[in-house]
Amino acid sequence: MTLWARLRAALADLPQEAAAPGGARRASALALLSEPEAGDDDPALLLTRRGEHLRRHAGQISFPGGRVEAGESAREAALREAAEECGVRPETVAVLGQLPAFYIPASGYWMTVVVARWARPHALAADEREVAALLSVRLSQLRDPARWRATRLGQRGTAWAWRLDDGHLLWGATATATAALLGAIDPSWDGGQRPEDLAAAQHVQFPASPPGDGPASRA
Repeated sequence: MTLWARLRAALADLPQEAAAPGGARRASALALLSEPEAGDDDPALLLTRRGEHLRRHAGQISFPGGRVEAGESAREAALREAAEECGVRPETVAVLGQLPAFYIPASGYWMTVVVARWARPHALAADEREVAALLSVRLSQLRDPARWRATRLGQRGTAWAWRLDDGHLLWGATATATAALLGAIDPSWDGGQRPEDLAAAQHVQFPASPPGDGPASRA
């Protein structure tokens, strides 16, 4: 069975989307996976670094995404946002399914992450009004224990995070969805570890901490 067939089947087996909490605003994001290199099973995940000037989540690493407009489905919103923010042409994308929706207390959004295969890659262009940079991160990098970090997300406890090549920290809602995506692809990706089990030097404070990490460091 191919990677894409396995992932489609795994997403179909996940719990169906629950009802959004009262007063929550619906949002959607696109977890877009590129075609692996010839002969490997290691696709890359498209991420964005948000502009430093933005009022919300400035400078954070995220999937392309945003609010679901009236009359839109989560899938339609995710594809529209990826087109607006990154220049992804919807006709080049094959949707595989979606991760279970979850609530983001900080923003009041009920977030659905749509998972897709980028069947026909093409050149991208970031919308500079929102996106400072486009990132391509191989799943093998996210499976690398040297990159694993843990952050404390309020009452939700300790959650996964990752130190990326550019020194930025992938954390928060995007990291939560990334961990769920890795679990759908390979339930044993973490070797049975939990983020709270990581060494003290791998526990970082959000919103970010500079290179060198350490539990007391903060940007």
